[in-house]
Amino acid sequence: MKDKMSSDQIEETCRSQGYTGSLDTLTGMITSARNRSANLETPGLSFRQKTLRLLWNPDNEDVLEELQSFYPDFLSTFPQIKELSKLIHSFRSLIKEKAADQLPQWIENHKGFENKSIQSFFQGVKNDLDAILLGIRLHWSNGPTEGNVNRLKTLKRLMYGRASFRVLEKRVLYHL
Repeated sequence: MKDKMSSDQIEETCRSQGYTGSLDTLTGMITSARNRSANLETPGLSFRQKTLRLLWNPDNEDVLEELQSFYPDFLSTFPQIKELSKLIHSFRSLIKEKAADQLPQWIENHKGFENKSIQSFFQGVKNDLDAILLGIRLHWSNGPTEGNVNRLKTLKRLMYGRASFRVLEKRVLYHL
């Protein structure tokens, strides 16, 4: 861990090197520098997050080999990961190839998966089967609309109580 200097130590060092400004200005610069360095330090991903990120990556066909190289005992400790990887990749290819007619058979083939979360996923797919089939078949997407709604809500939250409607209107229209 880095040794942090106190504000007094930093002031003493800066003054010895010729700084003649005010203490308030120096304190502001120290705070700003510490905030920037704190924002650069991002927490690492947990083991579970790394595993899920690797499994869900559509470009990574050799995910099991990669997991095995990072954690040599991984597949022997968690043998169901092989099945989960096949399940994820087959589902992604089903969606990618727009093979909606194969979805009910896909669910039937993977019905024996014993994980409660996966069973809950299958039940959700069965409950919304018509909507999911249409979502796979049709090329329409409400993604751009949802993106704009999200952008507008974010702007509204940022500006709530801080500016007039005219400023909000200009800010919304500026980004279009």
